[in-house]
Amino acid sequence: MQASPLIENPELEGGAFYWPGGPNGILLMHGFTATSVEIRPLAHAFQQAGFSVAGPLLPGHGTTPDDLNAQRWQNWVAAADQAYQLLASNCARVFVGGESLGGLLTLYLASRHPEINGILLFAPAMKVKNLWRTWFARFFITTRLKKPGSGPPNPLPWQGYKVFPVKGSYQLWRFQKQVGKRLSLVTQPALIFQGKKDRTILPVSSQIIFEGIRSKQKELVWLENSGHCVLLAPEHEQVITQSRAFVEAILQEHGVYAS
Repeated sequence: MQASPLIENPELEGGAFYWPGGPNGILLMHGFTATSVEIRPLAHAFQQAGFSVAGPLLPGHGTTPDDLNAQRWQNWVAAADQAYQLLASNCARVFVGGESLGGLLTLYLASRHPEINGILLFAPAMKVKNLWRTWFARFFITTRLKKPGSGPPNPLPWQGYKVFPVKGSYQLWRFQKQVGKRLSLVTQPALIFQGKKDRTILPVSSQIIFEGIRSKQKELVWLENSGHCVLLAPEHEQVITQSRAFVEAILQEHGVYAS
């Protein structure tokens, strides 16, 4: 991780990772402006359960805000698909999950790869208040300072940019529209987590996704005391426990065990 006054907690390890394990794989993806730091607690839990685990560092993240401003949403999709193919080529079964932007990428992959065995969505960023304004703001400003967090403090540290790259945010807005068109193509078992105190996205995002996907098996879990980064929030242990139970139950339905 590059040292930068614009990166919060630059000393943490937030790069891409691939931890080979058993024949069951899980791909986890971080959110917009973040790094793999926010998915590592869950990743370690699955690793300890015998899974092969992968977590890419999405293009434009962990470097500079200018780098994120130079990306297109297709670059994020390409990185996500590459990580998925790595797991799929080494594992008999693959699950996919993501936080915020990572949740949108999870949905996009699920719509393209029906063989994915199940998906986990953590505060998926389908709706962000006033994000549409980036359509014209990108011509006038490059970054926007983030407001101090108004939600409950997280017990686990987060890593990422202290600003919103505006052109990158515009690509997020464009990607939301692409994912929205593909929700009806998602049929895998799905578990969605949403913090009621989320001030980063509109919590209705998760309800929209819950109603839009065509999964026969789906559940939306509302977290009373969590903000946006539910994987680092006060209820993160509940999220990890329920995520593992969800995945392991699907495996057991097919006569397969995690380890």
